Amino acid sequence: MKYRLVLFTLLLGYTAVFAQNREWKEYSYAEFFERMMAEQDTAFTLSNAVIVPDSNTDSLYEYRLLEYNWDESTYEYNRKDTIHVYKPVYLDNVHFINRSDDFYSGLSHVYFHEKVQLKNMLTARFLECTFEKKLEVLYNKNCGTTNDLREYGNGLQLQFNESVFNDGVEMSAINFDLKLEDLDVQLTFNDSHFYNQSASADHSSFMGRRVVYLGIENCTFHDPGNVSIYADECMVLWLRKNIFEEQVVGLGFTPKKETFAYDITENVFNKIVLSDMQLDPELIVFDWEQLKAGIADGFAYEFFYGTQNSVVDFEAYRQLNRFTDSLVYIYLSDYRIKDKRAYRAELKMLGGFYNHYKSAHDTESANAVFVTMKDLETQHLQYLYAENPSFDTFFTLKINQFLKVFSLYGTRPSRAIIVSLYVIAFFALIYLFFPNSWDKRGKNRIIDRYSFFIKYMNQKAGIHEVYLEERREEIMQYDAFRSLLERSGETVPRFFTFIGLPLYKWAVSANNMTAAVLRRFDIMNGTWKELPAKKRVWKSVGLTGAFLIAVAYDIFIKMLNALMLSINTFTTLGFGEIPIKGLPRYLAIVQGFIGWFMLTIFSVSLISQLLN
Repeated sequence: MKYRLVLFTLLLGYTAVFAQNREWKEYSYAEFFERMMAEQDTAFTLSNAVIVPDSNTDSLYEYRLLEYNWDESTYEYNRKDTIHVYKPVYLDNVHFINRSDDFYSGLSHVYFHEKVQLKNMLTARFLECTFEKKLEVLYNKNCGTTNDLREYGNGLQLQFNESVFNDGVEMSAINFDLKLEDLDVQLTFNDSHFYNQSASADHSSFMGRRVVYLGIENCTFHDPGNVSIYADECMVLWLRKNIFEEQVVGLGFTPKKETFAYDITENVFNKIVLSDMQLDPELIVFDWEQLKAGIADGFAYEFFYGTQNSVVDFEAYRQLNRFTDSLVYIYLSDYRIKDKRAYRAELKMLGGFYNHYKSAHDTESANAVFVTMKDLETQHLQYLYAENPSFDTFFTLKINQFLKVFSLYGTRPSRAIIVSLYVIAFFALIYLFFPNSWDKRGKNRIIDRYSFFIKYMNQKAGIHEVYLEERREEIMQYDAFRSLLERSGETVPRFFTFIGLPLYKWAVSANNMTAAVLRRFDIMNGTWKELPAKKRVWKSVGLTGAFLIAVAYDIFIKMLNALMLSINTFTTLGFGEIPIKGLPRYLAIVQGFIGWFMLTIFSVSLISQLLN
């Protein structure tokens, strides 16, 4: 809100250097409409006049501001009906004072059925008006300044609020004489709808050069066509929260040292934007994410169109539809990739945006622009390789393609982790089906489980006894170690027996603990053959469940071994030793190289983002 107040104060205080005394004819709002309706000519023309609200006659033109905030205002109008104007209207140097000491006045609920041309108009408010034909708002000289009108009241702007333009707008405020002062023009369009019912190539245009304020906010543009918005050396450009549904939008501006703010944010551009923008991070705010269909260099596109058509007459050229979907597609997908001049112009334009966001410390937008640049470079490399294949071009192309998938050209290190995990999982799946020194039992794990359960069901011994029998060789080694300790009690220092016995107990603890657990869950108490038929059902369920749990554990361990082997190979190339034989041994070497390469790229990407 403070920002708005400062902006409003600056605009009110901005004056032209060479202000002159002006003489205008004065009319009330009621008198103005009476003259317009009584005009016998086919068109109504008025010049050099000031329309001043009169509390005695202009009550129908009054309105109240019910609510005001930065994004939206609510009004209540005294006029409930609509005034219909069926003749062309030409106003030159005519100004509508909208505010007196006690009330606001404006042109509300007026339907203009024919052409309306507003020339050199400094102040007026059009509220919920409809313009059937294209509205022309023109400025070509300083007929006065808002300071000359200040005696009539404050809030001097030309505003269009909640209005409908059925055939677009042509606005031109250009001071061609560089020796003269800036045009004291403050023009805004708010909460309005723009259509292109004549289906002309040029939908609407807003051309301002060296003016004080140009604002377009909360507006919606319907119907196809080209919308041009150019603001060179203006004090303020306010382009916010607009929706461009089907229009190719041309944006161009060049700020100057005295520029206060160029704000182009929160818009929706559903089609391509053609850029002729000179960016300055100190003066311009531009949201990259509002570009739904991308951006292209405006001059390069016009040059491209010139190569497609040979039209000498400028007016005939303007009437051509230069922005059809097919032409835009050809330019984006073919011309700017193959034509060296267009390609360089596009890179220069994108580089300007990249530097703009870097200077503004907007890393997210800078990364998005960088990705767009690299995508264009990759497309150009594809074209070069198709035209003249070489290893250098092929290698650069494949590196670009890999970097996009791996880390989005180094802007997304987290993606590198995800891709690395996919590579590790892929090689782990291969290692799963081949033996290695980390998993000596390998495929015998499940066979051993079968043997164990079959022995258990065919012996009267308990399941823990079958388990201990399976571990007989291992247990005998531990028992031999214990016997050795007992025999050597008097022949070696006590330290060895003192430490050796706990070591023995620790070594056999795992087997003893497992045997104890199995004893508690022993459900057979005999052989399967000796079980009564009524007990076989639930014991069959129990045995099958236990078997499946054991097999699942074996499979999990085998998968874990394969995964750990893959991780080890990916990160360290097996510590110099590859614990696998056969064909997978060579795959492990390939994986090690891939891991080295990908981890290097990840490190560079991460460091780059950290430095940013």
